[in-house]
Amino acid sequence: MWGHSLLYLSAMRRAGYNRWPHGLLYDGRQMPLEIRIRDIEGVKILELDGRLVAGEETTRFRQLMEMLLDQGDVRVVLDLANVSHIDSTGLGCLVVWHTRLQRAGGALKLCRMNARAIELMVLTKLYTVLDIFDDCQDAVNSFFPGRQARRFDLLEFVQRARRSGTEAG
Repeated sequence: MWGHSLLYLSAMRRAGYNRWPHGLLYDGRQMPLEIRIRDIEGVKILELDGRLVAGEETTRFRQLMEMLLDQGDVRVVLDLANVSHIDSTGLGCLVVWHTRLQRAGGALKLCRMNARAIELMVLTKLYTVLDIFDDCQDAVNSFFPGRQARRFDLLEFVQRARRSGTEAG
C-alpha cells in the first residue's frame, strides 16, 4: 500500500498538488496528520497539521522524509504551528531525522511551535539538540551563512507566558 502512496504523491505533485495525501486515508477516513510541502530557496518547508503520534501519522511522516532524502532534499524546516499533539514516537522521529539529515550534509529545523510543544521540548531537553525558530523565514535564513536568523529564545518565551498569565488572572 505504501508504494502506491509514494506513486500517488509523485503523480499529484506533477499535477501541481502538494499535499500528502490530501488529508484522507485511502479508505476515505479522515487522517489525523496532513503535510503540505513548500519550497523556499531550495529549502523544503513541511507544514504539519494534526498530530505527530505513533501509527500511520509517523509512518507517513517517515516515508515523506525518506522520499525527500532520496531526492537529495536535505534542508528541511518543519512548521509545527498546527500540530496539536506530539507523543514519544513523534519526538523520536524528530531526533532520528535531525540526525539523518545532518549525516547527509543538511539539517532539520523546527519553527512556529505552540506552547505545548515547546514545553515538551523543554521537559525532554530537546531544545538543546534541535534548532528551533519562532518564524519560518528565520529557519530558512539559518541555512545561509551571512543571513540573520533569530533563534527561539526560551527565556523570552517564559517571560511572555508569565506576562500573559498575569494579564489573564
